Amino acid sequence: MDGMLYRYLIAASQSVPSSGLQAPSPAPPTNQPEPNPHPQPLAPAGPESPVVETELLYLAYEGMFALEAEAVVTGAGTDPALGEWLTLNRTPLYPTGGGQPCDTGYIGQIKVSAVKKSKSGQVLHWLASEPTTLSTLPSTTAPALGHTVTVKVDPERRDRACKLHSAGHILDKAMHDCGYPFPAGKASHFPGPNNAYVEYLGKVPEPSRDQLAKELEVECNRYIQEGHRVTVQELPYAELAQACGGSMYVPEFVSKQHSTRVVSVCPGLGCVCGGTHVRDISIIGNMRVVGLRVKKGVTRIYYEVPGTDFELQDFQR
Repeated sequence: MDGMLYRYLIAASQSVPSSGLQAPSPAPPTNQPEPNPHPQPLAPAGPESPVVETELLYLAYEGMFALEAEAVVTGAGTDPALGEWLTLNRTPLYPTGGGQPCDTGYIGQIKVSAVKKSKSGQVLHWLASEPTTLSTLPSTTAPALGHTVTVKVDPERRDRACKLHSAGHILDKAMHDCGYPFPAGKASHFPGPNNAYVEYLGKVPEPSRDQLAKELEVECNRYIQEGHRVTVQELPYAELAQACGGSMYVPEFVSKQHSTRVVSVCPGLGCVCGGTHVRDISIIGNMRVVGLRVKKGVTRIYYEVPGTDFELQDFQR
């Protein structure tokens, strides 16, 4: 941890939280550290320091739509390129991953400009350099180690990201129903021209490509107009093949010992997924299939969802 930031957080942790902070929760989540009503200075993180894995609140179905939560500050640091960050024991903010851009929001009064998950399971909340930072806030109102803080998700950005993500899953269903049940590979659900696409591990014959693009758009919008409630399940490995349409659609990285999160945006076809989605796909309104490219046996299909553009910086990818 950066020495200057560490000394600042120690000073803040010895102050009494006021308007920017809320009192510790009387019933903390299971297996999470209890909020400390009398925060003490923490030693800088070292090789032997325990890592507190962040609870991802959005993984639960209702958690995807809970845009505010309380959490305990568990760590802090700085990066020469990205600036200051905080870690929390739990977060409603989605970190970049799975082809989906991260959420932005606020921790107390400080804007969160990017969210990323480390290999250790900690979620790092990168803090905006303006207008308010840790070092410019009074110690009595700044988030401090051991304090309970309010974390808020930017609702408009989350809504647009969810529409783009769910639309990509709808494309999977349309590919099946149009006679091309290829397993999905790499996907990008990012805003902007040619940024949203899904790759399928199979080759669509050249004479069929233009017609398939038209049929996919018709099918996708038919599902959207019908409206289907998105479902989320935690399933054991033995049930994944049936839920996802066959064993070929179960990724190799999936654990055989632990349950796996499966999301279904249309009846009859689930997908292993750790991202956020709309509650009902009718919310998407409509989508367009804007391109189809085949290269080295992989079919990449580009799509757009009107009204889902939002600013995306390189460090948020």
